Amino acid sequence: MLANKYFSKGNSFFQLRKYQEAIKNYDVAIKCNPDFIEAYMNKGIALRELGQYQKAIEIFDTAIRYEPDLAKAYYAKGLSLYELGQYQEAIKNFDIAIKYKPDFAEAYVNKGMALKALAQHQKAIEIFDTAIRYEPDLAEAYYSKGLSLYELGQHQEAIKNFDIAIKYKQDFAEAYVSKGMSLRALAQYQEAIENFDLAIKYKPDFTLAYYSKGFSLSELGQHQEAIKNFDTAIRYNPNDAEAYYSKGLSLYELGQHQEAIKNFDTAIRYRPDDAEAYVNKGISLDELGQYQEAIKNYDQAIQYDSTNLGIYINRGVSLCELGHHQEAIKNYDVAIKYKPDLVEAYVNKGESLKALGHHQEAIKNYDIAIKYKPDFALAYVNKGNALKKLDKLLEAIENYDQAIKYKPDLPNAYNNKGTALCTLEQYQDAIENFDLAIKYKPDFALAYVNKGAALKELGRHQEAMESCELAVKYDYDDEYAYQLANELAKKLKKSNLHIITD
Repeated sequence: MLANKYFSKGNSFFQLRKYQEAIKNYDVAIKCNPDFIEAYMNKGIALRELGQYQKAIEIFDTAIRYEPDLAKAYYAKGLSLYELGQYQEAIKNFDIAIKYKPDFAEAYVNKGMALKALAQHQKAIEIFDTAIRYEPDLAEAYYSKGLSLYELGQHQEAIKNFDIAIKYKQDFAEAYVSKGMSLRALAQYQEAIENFDLAIKYKPDFTLAYYSKGFSLSELGQHQEAIKNFDTAIRYNPNDAEAYYSKGLSLYELGQHQEAIKNFDTAIRYRPDDAEAYVNKGISLDELGQYQEAIKNYDQAIQYDSTNLGIYINRGVSLCELGHHQEAIKNYDVAIKYKPDLVEAYVNKGESLKALGHHQEAIKNYDIAIKYKPDFALAYVNKGNALKKLDKLLEAIENYDQAIKYKPDLPNAYNNKGTALCTLEQYQDAIENFDLAIKYKPDFALAYVNKGAALKELGRHQEAMESCELAVKYDYDDEYAYQLANELAKKLKKSNLHIITD
């Protein structure tokens, strides 16, 4: 029969992924036999492969008109509706498919995926379990269940399901990637990388696997290796905004802020409403001292995601750097309005108030931060600094001690405690604190200078000079270090400070 000939020819083209040629042949088959259901079905699937989902739906509807109880037609229509983001309509069609074929495991799986897309993860899991009951070795059912468990934060359970999916489908690249993402969520980065590598083994052009691997390498501090993986992802998919964004983050960590900005810009070109790309571009601009440009990017980020309170905090920091403390405070207040327990906003607001000379108000804000986060070491340090400005030195020291209690390796806490002890003329105790600051930050120029000043007060001029030399080594422009060294040189009748000139 002529219709069958063209139908078979269409199937051959379909197998070769020559979907347009396949459709032409299915059309001839349908012309020869207008109620040729399989030709309609395959034509619809070919249209779906071409991304022509609406046209595919029309064809599946035609098949349904000829055979109203054809489960696979409703199923196929549901898949196209899913691709169009019409999840409720997709679910209705999967339900009809199940009505006509109650053991239709794939229909249950895809109904579950539509429920997952609607964030109804618990319901989705129940549907995936039904699919598994009808087809216990259906890898996609376990994989899909794993995805919903991941969304619920149940990563160990998710991994179990991804492992079962892999058991039934050893080359299931997507399952390896998803397992890797769950392992990454559990901070098991090396194991995550091993799974991303397996995904790449089975699907060498899998961009998600490369940049997921890159993220895990970044978490391990291996930023150069991470960048190589982001570059591979970009090579396979040059329009992938996520890969450029991720590369930008690694470049930022390496201090390559200009290169980071270029990558954030490329990410924005491919995904113009990406608030996070604007935020991180702004942070890189801050690092370069381009605060006004940073603010422009934070404004763009707010336009696309006004609920991201971190943007207001970053914007406030940029305004602080420009000396616009009142404006900065307004931004911190916006963040606080929407999240009254956002401790970073209170601490930063305190810093702006302190810069304006409102030390008591600053202290109130540090206290609120501490109320919400009693182990927030930075809040204690900043409160100590404000108390020191008010000459409440013993209270300041108490706060530095609290900071040290919660974060024993915080150099600023020791250094600032040391300066308070110097003011109280407790120079030996001060020196011990400067030494601890240096222990935790060996290039801390200010701590060396302060130690030098304390040693000078104790008459230990040679040791003081050595501290000044180290201060200059780590900060060549430290004027106070030179001034102190000159005073010490007079006392020692010679200078041990060797200044390198061009």
